[in-house]
Amino acid sequence: MHLLNGIRGDNPDWYLWIKFFLECCERMTSKLIEKMKNAEQFAKECLSKCRLDTEKKVWMYTFQKPYCKVSDFDSSIGSTITVRKALNSLSDKGLLFVDKEVKRNRIYRNYDLL
Repeated sequence: MHLLNGIRGDNPDWYLWIKFFLECCERMTSKLIEKMKNAEQFAKECLSKCRLDTEKKVWMYTFQKPYCKVSDFDSSIGSTITVRKALNSLSDKGLLFVDKEVKRNRIYRNYDLL
């Protein structure tokens, strides 16, 4: 907070603020790069837990859209019932997270990817 206050007034110290901001960006970028490197391995490990082809397709879809609902899937993956079963199966296996209290329009989350 004191760095932010340092850019106010008649004699602002922009250097320290910009340096702080760039260091934060660098740390965040490093973490994201590491996460991306681990994403492929994570996908493969979890694919081995998927029994059905539909589960595999749904699992891989969550890498494009980590927050998804049944209605997000098109018929090429399966029927609404099939997709719902796959999402629930992945949730039961601990791969996706869903609020079980919600009865309609459940949002399935791939938190481990994020």
